[in-house]
Amino acid sequence: GMEVSGTVKLVNEVKQITPTLRKGELVVTTEETYPQTLMIGFINDKTDLLQSVKPGQRVNVSINLRGREWNSPSGEIKYFVSLSGWKISNFEEAAPSASAAPASAQASYGSSFSDSSKKMGEPEMDDDLPF
Repeated sequence: GMEVSGTVKLVNEVKQITPTLRKGELVVTTEETYPQTLMIGFINDKTDLLQSVKPGQRVNVSINLRGREWNSPSGEIKYFVSLSGWKISNFEEAAPSASAAPASAQASYGSSFSDSSKKMGEPEMDDDLPF
């Protein structure tokens, strides 16, 4: 599979095209030397993924390439490519620091536990923060 990484520019609302087809779109601007603005389509149950995505968010989107041939009424043959998304994850999840988080949380819990007897009057450091 392929991945597109970048910043969400736009989330188009999901539309019911036919009784069996729901469609939504995500527009992502890549973070390259020459940033690309790419529209990625999501269909049916994959449209649920768009509910938690907001403009400005950095994401990794797993995509498949879709291509088709079209005969225009004038007899001309045209080719179209579209990007079809099937997974969205937070950009930051790819960073190795995420996997180290539980260990550091445990360590700080342990240290605050032993320190508390020595300096009772001091406020807790950051141990109560939810991250």
